[in-house]
Amino acid sequence: MDQYGSDELLLPSLQASDEIDMPGRFDYNCSRKGDAGNISRICLWVKNDDDTCLSRRVRHSICILGVEHLSLLAETPHIMANKVEFGFI
Repeated sequence: MDQYGSDELLLPSLQASDEIDMPGRFDYNCSRKGDAGNISRICLWVKNDDDTCLSRRVRHSICILGVEHLSLLAETPHIMANKVEFGFI
């Protein structure tokens, strides 16, 4: 497995697993019912010269979520955050 892609595989796997029963997960039964319009995650894309990343930490053009994003995360509990600052967890 590519050492840089493991998180991109792990979190979606946890989110879709019946056995793990992660809160807010989206599994086969959800898609079979057809009542989900879309599935998403919070991913704040920024340009290199963009100053909109509140944490001021950017990796691969994605804003790393930090304490500064607590209100945003609280307003959207139904979707998963992508790229969270390690010290924030």
